[in-house]
Amino acid sequence: MPNDRYPNLFIAGAPKCGTTSLADYLGQHPDIFTPIVKEPIYFGSDLTARKRLELSDYQELYRGWKKESYALDASTHYFFSSRAAEEIAAASPDAQIIIMVRNPVEAAHSMYHEQRFLGIERIDSFEASLAAEKERQENPEMLKFGFPENLLYRSIYSYSKNIARFDAAFGRERVHIVLLDDLKESPVREVKRICRILNLDVEPVSGFSFRIKNAAKRPRFRWVNRLAIFPPAWLKPLSAPFPRSFRLKIRKRLAQLNTTPTSNLPLAPTTRAELTREFAEDVHWLSQRNYRDFSHWLRPD
Repeated sequence: MPNDRYPNLFIAGAPKCGTTSLADYLGQHPDIFTPIVKEPIYFGSDLTARKRLELSDYQELYRGWKKESYALDASTHYFFSSRAAEEIAAASPDAQIIIMVRNPVEAAHSMYHEQRFLGIERIDSFEASLAAEKERQENPEMLKFGFPENLLYRSIYSYSKNIARFDAAFGRERVHIVLLDDLKESPVREVKRICRILNLDVEPVSGFSFRIKNAAKRPRFRWVNRLAIFPPAWLKPLSAPFPRSFRLKIRKRLAQLNTTPTSNLPLAPTTRAELTREFAEDVHWLSQRNYRDFSHWLRPD
């Protein structure tokens, strides 16, 4: 990938809204190049991390992008970064942006369990983690693994604030909202709709595999999970002789073999009611922005 060529298709969030599945589906299109790393997280310089991806490493991920119309970056962290939208627009001004949404209450609950799976969230109840959010936001703690912003569940799903940044940077005509419910109900229909938006041939879509990706899960062995997702420093010199792409494939496969499906604990009714009230303004904003009624998200189960 030439130094001045950046991806031009971004699934910029929101996390736990079906982005992994959609990235897999779009990656099967012959005119979309997808790197081995779904979320390189190069943009978003405001995000707190011990180490960020170097430009050379980011570009290396897209070295195989040849004649495809699009190259995909599906980093969901861009959604809640205050700078990512502008940084992407500066690097790839003609990019198309896809943002996936679902009921923010369900998404926040799912995000909590995802962070527990990764070993980033150390608080053992969703309610206690929500109570800790204000302190976490005011005094972000540099984590050994992951981003502190991952633990700010209310901020992550502030649709009005986060989507508005992409609208401002790219214009609404290039920021496309995809509803997880629509993707689950008819993945073929929804992926064809996205392909039409991107001016891509819809014919190949009928032959895609539409398996659900990144559903609720747990690690068989936590130490293996940590080794695959956050490899320790001592492993670097041992793996250095192998190409980076090969190392990434091994880590990805190890994580897959160590993962087993599960079901998240149900959300407490009182917590659901509290979060529903808190997210009501964002839900109404999204309804107006998309000319579509999402008020059913505000009704109690």
